Amino acid sequence: MNRLLILIAAALVTGCVTPPQTVQDFREGVRNGAAVTQMQQGEVKRPFVETFKAVWENATKCLNVTVTDTTPGSYGSVTESVRYRSNTKLTGKKTAEMVLQQDAQATGKMPEGGYYVMLADIEGVSPNKTNVTIYGSSVGYDNVYQSILAWARGETNKCPKFPMGGAGKSFTYHKGGS
Repeated sequence: MNRLLILIAAALVTGCVTPPQTVQDFREGVRNGAAVTQMQQGEVKRPFVETFKAVWENATKCLNVTVTDTTPGSYGSVTESVRYRSNTKLTGKKTAEMVLQQDAQATGKMPEGGYYVMLADIEGVSPNKTNVTIYGSSVGYDNVYQSILAWARGETNKCPKFPMGGAGKSFTYHKGGS
């Protein structure tokens, strides 16, 4: 009986969690160890401007996408589409951020632009050295982390399929974050 009460209480608390409403809330949540999140860091031996431009161009091309998945259901197949939006911008002379949001149905108040999935901080630390720190989910987006770091290094990389490698899903790409 006690286990059942604990499980019910845990479910109620989890359902009441408010998702981050700002980029700073999201960044701090991951830094503070929010459940099912991770932070990856990479040092790039490239000037900040080149690194920023590469991430911006590739994120704009590859991460503004609607992912559609069809799964069998009790009364026929169920189709779900989730729109992802990427926005990469300068935040200072040597700093920038790439934000990935999605509009899937979930619990809690959706922030403007959608729920936060990933954030990459890009910071120039010397003329030929840029640090990239990526915050996000620890499940289903490993190939997106790898792609962002590859883009930052100036490597050519195919657009990542996500979540979970994109198996069985269809992808419709959009221009920009709208």
